[in-house]
Amino acid sequence: MLNGRPPQRNGDLLSKVHAIYTSGNEASVHQMMQLLVDALRDEDTLCLSALNDFFGLPAVRPNPAATQFDLGLVQRARLFIDGANAHRVETWILSYETSAPGSDRRLLYENILRDFVSSKSEIEELKVQVRQAHALAIDARLKCAALTGISKSMRLRPETQKTLD
Repeated sequence: MLNGRPPQRNGDLLSKVHAIYTSGNEASVHQMMQLLVDALRDEDTLCLSALNDFFGLPAVRPNPAATQFDLGLVQRARLFIDGANAHRVETWILSYETSAPGSDRRLLYENILRDFVSSKSEIEELKVQVRQAHALAIDARLKCAALTGISKSMRLRPETQKTLD
């Protein structure tokens, strides 16, 4: 069980993400990235439910028996699990969930998870900003090239020279 889900659901989710990225549909990619950033940045279950809905997964429903720990924190941490950190993060989550409420151990693992989620969220936000900056830079280069072409074509026309004099 990886990311707290059965293997086939992880494969389904990975294939859905891959399909969205390779579809060429920029609106879907942007919507998915925005939902992911919102779910990772915000503390509420609405954003997590919206992300789950986007992927066709069941909505997030808080379990009354699980109110002893922050379910949203655990879910956000699981969103960042990858092959390199899977064992470590799942260990933190298990230690957090099995610690006694109010104990120093619970507080320690909650802080570790919060720091992990916070740093990963900031990295994802920076990646989005870098992609936006890259897109703006490409747009600026294209416009600059177009203006340069227009400027050169205006210099080559003799009637333009007379108008400018």
